[in-house]
Amino acid sequence: LVSFIFFNNLKASFMALVLGIFFGLFPLFMSVTNGYLLGFVSREAANVAGISVLWRLAPHGIFELPAVIFSIGIGMKIGFDLFSRKWKEKIIHNYKEGFRFFVFVILPLLIIAGVVEGLLVGLGA
Repeated sequence: LVSFIFFNNLKASFMALVLGIFFGLFPLFMSVTNGYLLGFVSREAANVAGISVLWRLAPHGIFELPAVIFSIGIGMKIGFDLFSRKWKEKIIHNYKEGFRFFVFVILPLLIIAGVVEGLLVGLGA
């Protein structure tokens, strides 16, 4: 379960970063979709099991949400660079820095989020 959660989040974050090249539209769409789904699922979970169920989302959300938001931000920055004067140099530079940031910041955050979420679901808390 931990590996499934981790790889699902990894794939989504990586795609948000990489597909930002399309004028930042994919990361923008991803942020709107994730926000809608998180709100919808939270509301339904609170309606079924009570508001206290939302506390189980908080521990992994502390790590997962910043990782996803960072990926979306990097992807959008790459997409917006298409409108600048030296767009080729900027895009190459931002991809290099984005992948470095992905490996050293986003990846560890997603590992922690996957472990925390997997343990909470596994415990049935």
